[in-house]
Amino acid sequence: MDVPSLHLARIDGPRYYNFRVAWRCYSPSTLSADGLVYLAGDSYCSRDQELRAVLLTCLSTTPPPPPTVPSPPAVPPIPPRQPFTLVDDLNRRFREGRPSNIVEEGGVLMSVLDGDENRNHPWDRSVATRDRLSATLVSARHPDCYWHLFNPGFVVRSDLAQARIRCSYPRDTGTQGMAGPTGCIHNEAFGAGRLKQMMEAQDRLGLGPKHCQPDHKGGKDTHRCGFWEFGYNEIILDNVRSHPWNDDLPEIIEAIFVQFHSGDDMIAYARRFHDGFYAAYPNVPEVPLLHYNWEHPTEPFTVLHD
Repeated sequence: MDVPSLHLARIDGPRYYNFRVAWRCYSPSTLSADGLVYLAGDSYCSRDQELRAVLLTCLSTTPPPPPTVPSPPAVPPIPPRQPFTLVDDLNRRFREGRPSNIVEEGGVLMSVLDGDENRNHPWDRSVATRDRLSATLVSARHPDCYWHLFNPGFVVRSDLAQARIRCSYPRDTGTQGMAGPTGCIHNEAFGAGRLKQMMEAQDRLGLGPKHCQPDHKGGKDTHRCGFWEFGYNEIILDNVRSHPWNDDLPEIIEAIFVQFHSGDDMIAYARRFHDGFYAAYPNVPEVPLLHYNWEHPTEPFTVLHD
């Protein structure tokens, strides 16, 4: 029988007694409308071996699929600020500190715990505790800070502190109990925009640890000094209900520190502060525990090791 020039290869099976499973060439007229199933007619021919050979050849020469385009690499997360990077920055700011209305240019802003904090959560300064807290801007020009019992403290982030400055003094003014409800004495305090003038006034006072030491460092060449003589400045930071300190946690605390003469009890307190801070803010970037030695002229900040 003649096979039409247009025919389709199909594998078919035993619908009828004289069929066996084989590859055949079918005229479209013998197939279903979709061209998949043989229906009737004799316009077909068996070409099982030949068609299987063609199929094997096609399979063996099929080009491989195009390579999968790799996904772009994931953007690496920003690494946390490592302690040594922060230490280098703090020491630079300490060396370069100068009178300025910008906290960052004035030095390193530090707040020493003074008993007005929640000792279980020293970072928590809810307005129910007090509507303000005191800090000191230290630099190589004026390295000393509040030293009572050599309490630990924390470094306050400059840009966040800038908006919180209520007023400042060129020395300790005893604002905790003597400065009235605002902490800013009318005829003594420098307003929020007069930080530079306060620092210049501190220069003129000439006070500091070179002539005045705490009791255990005293001797015939020194005298027992009052808190107003020791030489550190006092900066009052807002913690009012409309601008609570806790709104800027944890970012406002850059580091936790102990002082050069801190005893074992205060070092242990600082470690509890440090551990508790991480427990309260497990995703916080690196906030190192530092040692502050104001007697070192260029690198007073170092990492506190066990």
